[in-house]
Amino acid sequence: MCNSNYVSAAFTQVAGAVTAYGQREAGRYNAAVAETNAALADMSAQDALARGTAEESRYRMNIRQLQGRQRAAIGSSGIERSGTALQALTDTAAIGELDLLTIRNNAAREAFGYRTQGLNYRAQARLDRFSGRVGSFATILGTEAQVAQQVGAGITGSFGG
Repeated sequence: MCNSNYVSAAFTQVAGAVTAYGQREAGRYNAAVAETNAALADMSAQDALARGTAEESRYRMNIRQLQGRQRAAIGSSGIERSGTALQALTDTAAIGELDLLTIRNNAAREAFGYRTQGLNYRAQARLDRFSGRVGSFATILGTEAQVAQQVGAGITGSFGG
C-alpha cells in the first residue's frame, strides 16, 4: 500500500475527530444557552407573581381608601348606613374583589407563560445535547468509513486491482 494512502487516511481521521468534537461541544454550548434561558424564564415567572402581589396590595389599599371616603361622605351627609348607602359600600367591595381576582389571574397567566417557556427551553437543551452526541457519533462512523475506503483503495491499488 502506498504511504500517501496512510497519510490521507490519518488526516481524514484527525479531521473527523475534530469535526466530531466540534459537534459535541456545539451541542453542549447550545444546551447551556437553553438552560440559561430556562432559568431566566423561571425568574420572570417569579417576578410576574411578585408584581401581581404588589399590584394587588396597592389596589386593595385604594379600595379601602375609597370605602373610607364613601363612609365619610355618608356620615357627613346625615344619610343612614342602610339602603342605598349600604349598597354603595357593598358594591364597592364586590367590584374591588373582582378587580383583585383579575389582577391575580393576570399575574398567574403571565407566570404560566414564562414557566411554559422554561419548559420549552429545557426540552431544547435536552435536544441540543442529544443532537451533539448523535452528530459527533455519526461523524466518527462516516470518517471511519472514509478511512476504510482509502485504505482499501490503497491495498487494492498496490496489488494492481
